[in-house]
Amino acid sequence: MSLKDLDFKLRKMLIKDYGLYQNDSNNGKIVIKIGDSDKDIMTLELNKKLQEHRMSDTADVNKIQQITIDL
Repeated sequence: MSLKDLDFKLRKMLIKDYGLYQNDSNNGKIVIKIGDSDKDIMTLELNKKLQEHRMSDTADVNKIQQITIDL
């Protein structure tokens, strides 16, 4: 799955279920752990758009070990 699609789906869920972007609640981050190494972590900052050069990056959803959301 592309990082762009994953970012979109996670933000959509946060908007619907947790009111992200309502009442200035746009700070926070999503941390996606896909392996045991420090290199196997992707961070999405909720107060910024996904950088264009990262939109085509992919993540194997079967290898995702943990998704942490800090609002």
